[in-house]
Formats: sequence, C-alpha cells, structure tokens
Amino acid sequence: MQRASQLAAGLALVLFASLLPVWAADVIVTGALVEVNDSGCTPAALIDRAGRAVVTRKDEVLVTVCNTGAPRAAWRLDIRRNDVEWPVGLRLRVRRTGDGAGTGLVAGGREYVEVGPTYRTLCSGTGDRMNVPLQFKISGLPLDLDAGTHAANIVYTLVEMGR
Repeated sequence: MQRASQLAAGLALVLFASLLPVWAADVIVTGALVEVNDSGCTPAALIDRAGRAVVTRKDEVLVTVCNTGAPRAAWRLDIRRNDVEWPVGLRLRVRRTGDGAGTGLVAGGREYVEVGPTYRTLCSGTGDRMNVPLQFKISGLPLDLDAGTHAANIVYTLVEMGR
C-alpha cells in the first residue's frame, strides 16, 4: 500500500508540473536599415560625406521584448552581423536612443556598439519593453565605393537570465 501511494504521489507531481506555464520571452524587431546606392541615400538617413558615415533616424529600428513572464524577469539583448555582401573597412554600429514603453526596464546601449560577426551585448533589462528605438551608423565609407549591393543581416538574440 505504501508503494502505491508513493507511485500516486509521483504521478501527481508529474501531472502538476506539466500543468505549470512554460514560456519563452520573445524579441520582435521592426524596421530596416538605410539603403545606400549610387545616387546617395534614402530620406530615412543622413549622410556625412566629410566623415564618410551614414546615420539612420533615431527610431529606424524598433525592438520589442515581450512574454518575459514577470516584471522582474531579467534578459540581455545580443546582436551580431551576418555578412552577405559587406565591403572590408565598413563599420556598422548601433545604439539605443530611447526606453520604449512597458512594465519592465531597459539599461545600457546608449553608446554606439560595434556590430561585427560575433555577438555583442547591446542592452539588458527586466520585464516587457515595447518599441525600444535603435539608431545605426555605417562609417568607413570609401569615396570610391562601387555601386551595387552591400548587405548584411543583423541577428538579434534575446538571452533570458536566471531561468
């Protein structure tokens, strides 16, 4: 009889554990970087020929961190560049220009961070944050850069801390 009650208690524990909510936080990125071509740049960007840099609007890209599960659930947002057609010498940098909105907090990322082929932390926070604005800067543009496609995919990874 004791063995049967232990088995029943074990089954009840397994059933209870399977009813607990399981979630993973999400990162949603909206917007796009600037399109630079032989005629200049899109209206969304400003080009500084003297410094040979392209700077996007302050809210060119918006990042939302949601479904964190709790206002104090800690997270970190990492970013990297996955080159497609990226000329040598070009530097891509990003910074956070605002806090967005939501029940959580966001910190760090106010200074430009180099976006290279390895992950770098852009910012961190707790809880849900919506529409956190990002600004990108491309520098090192040679004056004789050939017209054509120069592209890189930006990879955002949300790392949940302490789960």
